[in-house]
Amino acid sequence: TRWDTLASDVDPCIYGDSGWLEPTCAALDLEPQYLVVNSRGTDALRIALARRRRLGCDLLVTPAVAAYAGWAEAFPADLSDDRREGRLHDVIGEFAVWAEANFGYIRLILPPEVTDLRPFLWRGWTAEPRYTYRVTLGDDLSLDGKRQSVRRWMRSATHANLQLTRPTGDAAVAIADMTISPTFARQNERLPVPRDRWHDWLRALVALPNIQVL
Repeated sequence: TRWDTLASDVDPCIYGDSGWLEPTCAALDLEPQYLVVNSRGTDALRIALARRRRLGCDLLVTPAVAAYAGWAEAFPADLSDDRREGRLHDVIGEFAVWAEANFGYIRLILPPEVTDLRPFLWRGWTAEPRYTYRVTLGDDLSLDGKRQSVRRWMRSATHANLQLTRPTGDAAVAIADMTISPTFARQNERLPVPRDRWHDWLRALVALPNIQVL
């Protein structure tokens, strides 16, 4: 498909990975939407969102458990900054026109790299700031790429002769649940996914190659 072809060239991050989007949408009663925006005869942008039907109205949304939408631009590498900005404005404008024509409500959370919101604002969309913090994880259990508090915890565990492991399957699900569920409970908040679907959702997540459970 065009989505998969474009995926081989540009990475929309985990929120555009079908391994994340499919189980997430299933858990939240959403329909995955893999969108490819073609501009000037070229597939220039892909966006992973979700569709929901509510009160007879079609909604296009970023899943509530996502920090932002899966988003990847595919402009030529040799494009100058000025021309790239102009092309991006065109592509965003074309996406906005299509979304407005097909959905009664749109909630799009943009990734941190997208800072120029003018194409949306020009069309009367509203915007509000959000703050996203990213942590780069290494490919193994080394300390490289992990934030300071994690590195300090891992060193303390090593000095105490505790073994650091990377569990998989049900063991990883249990640890993820034990770590995440109390966080919501302490803040008197509900889990982001219905309880009867919670463990199935966690199982799908911990199986992804870019999610680590230590």
